[in-house]
Amino acid sequence: MKKIFLVISLLGVVGFCPAQSRSLDDAIRESVSYFAGRIPRHAHIAAVPISTGIQGLSDYITDRISYALVNNGSFTVIERNQKSLDDLNKEIVYQLAGNVSDEKSLYLGKQLEVQYIINGTFIRVGMVYELNLKMLDVEKARVVGQWSAGNILRSERIASLDIITTQVRVDFAGVNLNETEQELFIEELRQTLKEIIPNVELVGQEERSAYYFVITINSQQTSVPIVNTTFIKGYASIAFFQNGRNVQQSNRKEISETNQEWFLRRAVEKINADKNFFQVVSTIVARGN
Repeated sequence: MKKIFLVISLLGVVGFCPAQSRSLDDAIRESVSYFAGRIPRHAHIAAVPISTGIQGLSDYITDRISYALVNNGSFTVIERNQKSLDDLNKEIVYQLAGNVSDEKSLYLGKQLEVQYIINGTFIRVGMVYELNLKMLDVEKARVVGQWSAGNILRSERIASLDIITTQVRVDFAGVNLNETEQELFIEELRQTLKEIIPNVELVGQEERSAYYFVITINSQQTSVPIVNTTFIKGYASIAFFQNGRNVQQSNRKEISETNQEWFLRRAVEKINADKNFFQVVSTIVARGN
């Protein structure tokens, strides 16, 4: 009997939304209606930053919750901007893009002089999202109710905010290239990535990164006595590494030019023209995030 009573008690403070697809605003409205039935009307309440891992997305979700609380009409909503966040310790409010623990939420609730606080998480699960919200009684420091909704659709607005910038280093192997020659490769690579993988940021070789490209250039000078001239022959290739492991390797781009400058320019063109390679890299980065 004790076990049965425990299950019933837990279900009394947890709300679940059926698994059909829904918009973010629909999910938030359903959660607000649930919370409205658990506290006195016109109780003072505020939403603290929802944990998303991305500051802009966190602010957007938190604002949508605040709007829904206001429009519901059952609460007295204290907006976060009604008091200076400087006075409320920004470090607590914005730490880790809205990753505010229950303890910090309660502290913030006391600073805002509200009775209840809503915090939670918004996470991506494949191509949809899951919203998990929790309402805390600030004075009693206890959970009043929890709400969870899955299968939230990825709107254009969410997609525009849900972009994690992945830092990628560029290393070179084979022929020693000077700084100007390396920059030629890096700049063209940056332009290619902007078109195919816009959430990737190239960083200096001194930076530590889980991801990095290795551009290999091998060349040698070859004489052709009959025409009394020389050629630079060799190949270029690019590989993508994740945590020290080669996860994607291009084929060798065979090149023959009359001098080193043109050889390198041709190498840059051939590497950046390998769209299949970069499409695979895009998939790897997306999966890693």
